[in-house]
Amino acid sequence: MPTFVTRLSTGLGLALVLWAVPAAAQEAAANQAERRANAAQIRADRKELAADRKEIRADKKEVREDRKELREAIRAGDREAAREALKELRQDRQELRQDRQELRQDRRELRRDVRDAREDARDARRDKADRPAKP
Repeated sequence: MPTFVTRLSTGLGLALVLWAVPAAAQEAAANQAERRANAAQIRADRKELAADRKEIRADKKEVREDRKELREAIRAGDREAAREALKELRQDRQELRQDRQELRQDRRELRRDVRDAREDARDARRDKADRPAKP
């Protein structure tokens, strides 16, 4: 015949299991929502990087045009126009360097975010595999 202590411990164990299952389900749902949000952010970041690359390409064209203007001004012997073209060329090159640096940094951050998301998904799969089967 079960004693009071046995009944109490069985009841507490059952209560603990009944409490832990919904908590684990809520945590899994929260983790899944977080992963989806992270995936959406990664997609948005990729689109932003693509737009930045297009902008850099346009800036490169602008720099080429400035070089062409500089060459034409030098050939024509127009010192004032050559100085202006050189000044503009230097400024455009500096902007292009900054844009490239920012793009590199953004790419590093994106790769880091993707790596973290993969690790989180891998950990979630491992946790799911480690959980006991549902009764």
